[in-house]
Amino acid sequence: MESIVSQLSYFPVKREDKEKFVSLLVDEILSGDRNPIKAEIYLQSMLSIIKSVRVKVKDYVMSEAGKYAKKSFAFDGLNLTVAAKVTYDYESCNDSVYNDLKKKIEEREAFLKNLNQEVVNPDTGEVILRPVKKVTDYLKITD
Repeated sequence: MESIVSQLSYFPVKREDKEKFVSLLVDEILSGDRNPIKAEIYLQSMLSIIKSVRVKVKDYVMSEAGKYAKKSFAFDGLNLTVAAKVTYDYESCNDSVYNDLKKKIEEREAFLKNLNQEVVNPDTGEVILRPVKKVTDYLKITD
């Protein structure tokens, strides 16, 4: 019986192979050969699975990558680099200036969202317009 991990080998890993895979999949959907809803169900399912697995095995993956002598190394014809991303948690700073500014921005955004028409700022004379509202449709799938 084939292992679950070996089934992942059906998916391309090199850039040009991934691009070709995407192109073929999109062509099948757009040509009407495949049901777009069924394709979306599989795609959303795969995203969910991938996110869950990556969170659960991240430490193990990084530990395995740490066994290589260099920060960058070749593996199965690909170039891998151990990298780090820095983020800051400003909420933990206990900075009243930051907290006040953040609150003011939230309040200003609420004000701007509720504008029915353009408004002139009496202090500066600038014309304040309503924010552009963008709506993205998506298919919510539940089981």
